[in-house]
Amino acid sequence: HLTYLDAPFIDHVIATMSLVVEQVVVCGGDYDGPLPVLRDPVEGAGPLAGILAALTHADGRAVVVSPVDMPLITVDLVTRLVDPQIDRMGARIATSGDTIQPLCATYGPGLRSLIEDRLARSEHAVFGFVDQIPAIEYIATDRHTLTNINTPEDYADLTGGSSE
Repeated sequence: HLTYLDAPFIDHVIATMSLVVEQVVVCGGDYDGPLPVLRDPVEGAGPLAGILAALTHADGRAVVVSPVDMPLITVDLVTRLVDPQIDRMGARIATSGDTIQPLCATYGPGLRSLIEDRLARSEHAVFGFVDQIPAIEYIATDRHTLTNINTPEDYADLTGGSSE
């Protein structure tokens, strides 16, 4: 597990989310901490299956999601993403400049059926799902907050060290 400031990335995300939302759960992965882990309802379907797992678990409530490889998300951003009055078929998605980050978002409970339909057709692309959401509000933040660590170079930039 990659670390930042001596803690695994997931610990940073959990700590931030815990300050804002009522319940934090982990979707998929090999997390072995104290929080509930939701298994993907469709194996191999990627992040969209994780969003579906969260919406299913939330039982009619909206969910706030964040990828584990974004350890710099802030309480401010998560607070602005949360919307207790979100449209059932709506979303609030973080954005920075011309980049949207659909894995750092709030999704209304009515989107569960849309995801189920997409996954039943083996359509796993998150951006394809986002294109079908009828009501989206984009929540602007800075690029630093949405730093996504996907490569050794990204990790070196984050830690100020080598990518080796």
